[in-house]
Amino acid sequence: MKLFKFITLFVVMGGLFMSSSAFAAGEVTLKAVAQEEVTVIAEDGTETKQLVVADKVVPGDVVVYTITATNTSDQKVESVVINDPIPVHMTYVLGSATNGDVKITFSVDGGETFASEGELKVMDESGAPRAVEAKDYTHIRWTMVKAIPPSGEKSVSFRARLN
Repeated sequence: MKLFKFITLFVVMGGLFMSSSAFAAGEVTLKAVAQEEVTVIAEDGTETKQLVVADKVVPGDVVVYTITATNTSDQKVESVVINDPIPVHMTYVLGSATNGDVKITFSVDGGETFASEGELKVMDESGAPRAVEAKDYTHIRWTMVKAIPPSGEKSVSFRARLN
């Protein structure tokens, strides 16, 4: 099975995904990469982990999705927000979304609403709310707390397992 080499990303002007002032002050380009973590054994027997392009994955494999936002202008860019759907046939690995100087929220309703992990609920078969499970996540949103400086970049990532 061949893994898609791209991720649909949404960065639009306006208050929802990126503030209009951010685009007025600069320009951001996004690059997405899907990789697998492999163990490399050196001649001396030392093992190291490396990320390689995920050309082929099989059910159960974990893919690391990394999105890099690059400020291609000569001005800082404020209020950058990246929305990323979790690919179809993949299950989010709980706790794997990167943090640092970004606020991370999640969606379980196809990207309609976002909340922190502890605030999310879904309905079970009887219509009663239940805690969210990894399979319920549909989107991740990263809201950058700090501006991206001129020619600077910020990367975010998450892991997902192929069903």
